[in-house]
Amino acid sequence: RSEREAALLMTRDSDAVSRWDSAQDLATRLILRLAADVRAGRPLRLDPVLREAWGHVLREESDPGFAALLLALPEENVLAAAMAPPVDLDAIVAAREFVTRELAAALRADWQANYERLSSNEPYRADARSIACRRLRNLSLHYLASLGEPGVIDLVVRQVARGASATDRLAALSILANTDCAERRPALL
Repeated sequence: RSEREAALLMTRDSDAVSRWDSAQDLATRLILRLAADVRAGRPLRLDPVLREAWGHVLREESDPGFAALLLALPEENVLAAAMAPPVDLDAIVAAREFVTRELAAALRADWQANYERLSSNEPYRADARSIACRRLRNLSLHYLASLGEPGVIDLVVRQVARGASATDRLAALSILANTDCAERRPALL
């Protein structure tokens, strides 16, 4: 199937497993294509099909937990398993980070809106809806933090210090640990 077909299935199929599989397939193909560009020294450009599909899910998916699953890029080990040998992990990491930053920049307002909409001052709850909201909120923060903007890094630091739950604090700490910024070292000590 083409990238457009995968995007259509990701955004519109009635079967949740098909939607998730299509999202993973689309992202994997496009990230591996970008990894090949990294290896060849070609300039990187985000395919608009990916941006459009991610944007559609951010704006239209009513289930925040499912949205978080759809919008999570494949992990490096999954991408490496899909790459034809020899596996170039540096190219995979560079391509995946590029896609993360480009999706963050292109959909910044949507990520920010989700982060703010899903913020809660209520006590921690372990019900499915609360867990789903935390998952999408923390994923939104992950994408935003990839931009490295001081205001967003401040949000991450605040969530480490004052997150409503251990889940929120740990997610923010993980983001900070993987972000090259001055705030990382003090947070980890």
